[in-house]
Amino acid sequence: MEAHVGSFIQNGIQAGETVITIATKEHREGFAHRLRAACPDIVGTIDLLSSYHALDADEVLSTFLVENRPERARFFASMDQVFSGRAREGRPIRVFGEMVTRLWQMGNPRAAIELEELWNDLARQYTFSLLCAYPLTVFAEQDGQRFLETCAAHSQLSVIPPRAAV
Repeated sequence: MEAHVGSFIQNGIQAGETVITIATKEHREGFAHRLRAACPDIVGTIDLLSSYHALDADEVLSTFLVENRPERARFFASMDQVFSGRAREGRPIRVFGEMVTRLWQMGNPRAAIELEELWNDLARQYTFSLLCAYPLTVFAEQDGQRFLETCAAHSQLSVIPPRAAV
């Protein structure tokens, strides 16, 4: 997953897009390491600092969860803070998000699917491409219907088989 997401991030930065990751600390650190290795000429430059924004998934979730469910108005207020200034810059925006995965990992599939739907609603307000990545292990103990509901919430779906330890 890290290589695929890392390419998504790197390609966006190299294309001059605004890239936002809302991910776990472990993954944000992995993406930063990949960027340093792949793009030593731009890492640390003003261009990178203005085009790459790494946010913590749990911190962002905490801004809009109410009783372990995403609250619509709070979600939009939180995402407005993330998107509004960046959207005014006029550059394409690409986002990698792990908040839905975090909800699955917390055993809250209903909230995860609700959050997927809120992302779709957000796409009516802002133009962005969103990459979601779910380890299949989050679905292992859930019923197949929840997995299908999650898949149905996406406009495009790619399944990337897991690799052995990277």
